[in-house]
Amino acid sequence: MINKVLITKEARFDFEEIVARKIMPAGFYKRELEEYFRNVCPFERYFACKFYDEDIGKMLLLFFRKGMAFRTMQLWLLSGICDVNDYNQTLEDKGLIKIWLDNYIVA
Repeated sequence: MINKVLITKEARFDFEEIVARKIMPAGFYKRELEEYFRNVCPFERYFACKFYDEDIGKMLLLFFRKGMAFRTMQLWLLSGICDVNDYNQTLEDKGLIKIWLDNYIVA
């Protein structure tokens, strides 16, 4: 299975306006995450993984959703990014993380 990562506008916004306050190196993230998916094959439709960004010096939590599958290719949508310190299980249990990830940026 070939896994491809698509970075959503919402994930870019999270990175550029909240987490790092600088332009997201999307090409770097795409390469690193596709390499990650070569070694990991998640079965969930939604999951999060930790990623350390050396450039900004922060451990990030990346939220993925399973996208479309085309024969031997699976798309994964990077739908949100936050500093690992901003996440807690209580927010997840209350559904606030899902509500955050379900919002779309229109502009």
